[in-house]
Amino acid sequence: MEQSWNCGVESSTAEDGTVSFTLSPVDYNREIPAGEHTQGIGFIISRTENYELKAYQLEAVIEGVAVTVTDDGQSGDSLAEQGQDNHQSDDSQTGIIKEETQNGQTGGSSDGSQNSDSSGKSGGSSGTGGSPRPASGGLRVSGTMLTDASGNAVQLRGVSTHGLAWFPEYVNKEAFETLRDDWGANVVRLAMYTEEYGGYCNGGDKEALKQLIDDGVSYATELGMYVIIDWHILSDGNPNRNKEEAKAFFSEMADKYAGHNNVIYEICNEPQNSDWNGQIKPYAEDVISCIRQYDSSALILVGTNTWSQDIDAVAGNELDDDNVMYVLHFYAGTHKASLRSKLESALNAGVPVFVSECSICDASGNGGIDYDSAQSWLDLLNDRGVSFLAWSLSNKNETSALIHRAVVKPAAGQKMIYRKPDGGLEKQYRDKGGRAVWERSSMANLFTRVSIRKFQDRKIEKKDLEYILRAAMAAPSAGNQQPWEFYVTDDKMLLQELSKTSPYAGLLADAPQAIITAYRKDCKIPEYAQIDMSIAMENMWLATDEIGLGGVWIGIAPVKERMQAVEAILKLPEDQSAFGIFALGYPAEEKKQEDRYDTERYIFFKNNE
Repeated sequence: MEQSWNCGVESSTAEDGTVSFTLSPVDYNREIPAGEHTQGIGFIISRTENYELKAYQLEAVIEGVAVTVTDDGQSGDSLAEQGQDNHQSDDSQTGIIKEETQNGQTGGSSDGSQNSDSSGKSGGSSGTGGSPRPASGGLRVSGTMLTDASGNAVQLRGVSTHGLAWFPEYVNKEAFETLRDDWGANVVRLAMYTEEYGGYCNGGDKEALKQLIDDGVSYATELGMYVIIDWHILSDGNPNRNKEEAKAFFSEMADKYAGHNNVIYEICNEPQNSDWNGQIKPYAEDVISCIRQYDSSALILVGTNTWSQDIDAVAGNELDDDNVMYVLHFYAGTHKASLRSKLESALNAGVPVFVSECSICDASGNGGIDYDSAQSWLDLLNDRGVSFLAWSLSNKNETSALIHRAVVKPAAGQKMIYRKPDGGLEKQYRDKGGRAVWERSSMANLFTRVSIRKFQDRKIEKKDLEYILRAAMAAPSAGNQQPWEFYVTDDKMLLQELSKTSPYAGLLADAPQAIITAYRKDCKIPEYAQIDMSIAMENMWLATDEIGLGGVWIGIAPVKERMQAVEAILKLPEDQSAFGIFALGYPAEEKKQEDRYDTERYIFFKNNE
């Protein structure tokens, strides 16, 4: 036997003539973390013309843990039995190594066969990638574990969308397929915000939002994935605030999707200021009863108080429903050992827990990544078989967003919506592989730019600041006079002083940075200098929005007392006049631009010919 392309081989011969071979994967082969399953380890035993393969015994051990060996995914006779008792005349024999679970079940479907979706791709129901098998029956709670229709333990791993109202473009088949095939996800969560502006209960287009739910369920079903319909309580706090809306919504959803074994209902995302016994549990009982009128068996997820962290409060006072799991959310940069202890305590008390939202940054969705804490969380979740979903499938400018802000790639033919479906914001081209790709128009920021007055306490990177200033200096000017000068500061004392130069400048006291603009009095055409400066300020603002920062233009010119105050603070040269202040940073608020298009504000002079 020789070394193959994917493993090294060592042999030894016993006194009785038995030859043993030890196979060791080479460096580039996939490592399988402890507790995970795989269907991706295979081997081929073959003989040459001058070597007769006689009886053989196969044993497999991974890091001291025995594994099951089956014949090409088929259960029943093991390869060892085939080799000894029923040796075939074929030149080769294949096998698949499957790691045993804690309950002795192997990965894959309950009958030992591989699952296939319509695309021909295979996957198991174990949660390590590929497609689940909703067609085999819905999910059931057994103790603290999630199981399939055959009683096999299931761990769902997937991704949550961000608010459907704000990031509808990511509800598309291509995105879900990428999550399944490239990321190993078997579940996707559709986050329906309720009380936030544009949410289901606060001015949102309910029919359009429900259509996104319908699209998401359809794509997930087609791709063999589970899907969570999430009633995303956040600023509403107490779930009872919109309870009647919730009851009507879930009645409609359950009636529509009762025949879908892959649909999961999450009835309250992150309750706050609401104790379990007095408020959350009664709410859940009412909403669950609406679902059960139409769907008696669907898995239901129920959030817990304090942004779904008080999971221990459920112990001993669970709902009277045998297919409910209780939600825990964590952000690894903020939530560490103490919350992990809560999770373990709940599990040890028999509470079935489902992590429907988590990330590896801090609880704001931003900040740095805490790799050590994240690994501790993953180890615990995998060890206890707890399902989890990452936040979020969006290109929002925050650490937890899984897609860079500059990247937008929906499905071919999928219309991209940049908060305003009024056209002109997107264009389509085909890449080298012939795939349709949507790209955000360079004009899109005109329709998304807003005034941001609240900022995160984060330093702006030098490269981002340089990009903004480059954009400002790219502005046209009268006679190309370029009258501008830019003064950049993050000095807190200076910002405090500048905050007093205008009734509207108070926000500067808490801004991480500001760019003060001035123009030279001795420029070629001074009467147009302020117009030139306005164009430069607009360029600056659009560039800021483009790279995920936020800002606001504080007017200084032409009010003389304001100009003089700024000039005195900065000690500007006598040949320069202060023009404006642009406060900028990472947004700590989310706003939507108003549609200001008004057909009454323009007059069209027709050609009389």
